Amino acid sequence: MLAAPSLSDDPPPSPPLAWLPFGHGESPWRVPLRVLTGAGGEYWPAARVVTSGEHGFGQGETVAWRSDGEHLFLALRRPDESLEEATERAYGAILAALDALGFPHLLRTWNYFSRIGEGEGEAERYRAFVRGRARAFAGRLEAGRYPAATAIGGREPGLIVHALAARDPAMGIENPRQLPAWRYPPRYGRVPPAFSRATLAAGGLLLISGTASVIGHESRHPGDLTAQFKEAWRNLETLCALAAERAGPGRLRGLRVYLREQERWREILAHLPRGIPFTVLHGEICRRELLVELEGVWASLSSAASSPLAADG
Repeated sequence: MLAAPSLSDDPPPSPPLAWLPFGHGESPWRVPLRVLTGAGGEYWPAARVVTSGEHGFGQGETVAWRSDGEHLFLALRRPDESLEEATERAYGAILAALDALGFPHLLRTWNYFSRIGEGEGEAERYRAFVRGRARAFAGRLEAGRYPAATAIGGREPGLIVHALAARDPAMGIENPRQLPAWRYPPRYGRVPPAFSRATLAAGGLLLISGTASVIGHESRHPGDLTAQFKEAWRNLETLCALAAERAGPGRLRGLRVYLREQERWREILAHLPRGIPFTVLHGEICRRELLVELEGVWASLSSAASSPLAADG
């Protein structure tokens, strides 16, 4: 069963499924964003003994991986001069790794690249990323089966993709307050984003996508950091409530906050709920009017919860 990750300044003493330090560096396992306040990294506990490797997949892209036999964590770093092509190749390699290593179900991805909002119209870098990912998913994944995802802009060149996969299927969860991303109108790009708002893994762990101040498909509260945080939090709470309907009572186990304007991090602290581990990171949100984005992991209180897919066959 997949265990919730922990935020920490140091890696755990026993080998984890993944250790993801925050900050700049050459390792593909790093989250290339500066910590403004909070823990310096995130680790995912392993259920069993961990094996690892680094191999070429797809069109020769090097993918680092770690597995405990039940779940697979992958990390890939590559140049992104042509972001659309780089993204397609990166996701092609990740999907090839899933096939080769025997983990067919992609649960969650994290994507980091610089200048995310640069360019106008279809030349915007975020839209190029969306097109490249969609091309890699074509014929392999479809709406309703997309993984949860985050895409955040940083200052470091290159594309870094982290991915989590499983042997068992999971359930995509959509937020009734928001239009599914794959149904966005063309004003956001001729190819809509291919991700689910959250993924409920077997055993009752909810992996929540990057969540911002968006209702329907429109951004709300431009320029108002406090109002945007509260709206994003309502979206996150809605997803947690939907997970509880499926998997029973639970709680949020950790929170990442991505903040566009790094000097405003103290304003966020007043709104963070007590008792939930968090880290605030400096990152650019994919829409220029958005100032903050949240992601988290919610866990059912019953570690013996049956698969949330059982009722649906």
